[in-house]
Amino acid sequence: MNHLSEGYKSVSITSLVPSELASITSGDEFVSKLPEFDSTFEKLREDAKKEGKVLRYAGVIDVQNKVVKAALEKYPTDHAFATSLQGSDNIIAFHTRRYGSRPLIVQGAGAGAAVTAMGVMSDLLKLL
Repeated sequence: MNHLSEGYKSVSITSLVPSELASITSGDEFVSKLPEFDSTFEKLREDAKKEGKVLRYAGVIDVQNKVVKAALEKYPTDHAFATSLQGSDNIIAFHTRRYGSRPLIVQGAGAGAAVTAMGVMSDLLKLL
């Protein structure tokens, strides 16, 4: 059974961009209005902190519950998503029957400047 029948459109995505700003086409206007939402995100951060958690924007694939989403999630302060990330790192945690209580963690460089530049250069060299 295909749980992504509409491809990426099947993924539930909760944007970090406030809905009030989603239709703004001017970068200057967007940046000038963004501080109006600081208190909203600060409250989310403080609420998470009161629960002993941190906020992370994460992609989640839950096969058992048939959920595929990208959203701002709360994680305990001792979770790998809270303690292991630096800079533009990416991290994936596999929770399986075998790795249930201690998930398998795969971590590495994300699309930082050097990785992106290397990818662009590689693509350019393929054209030659």
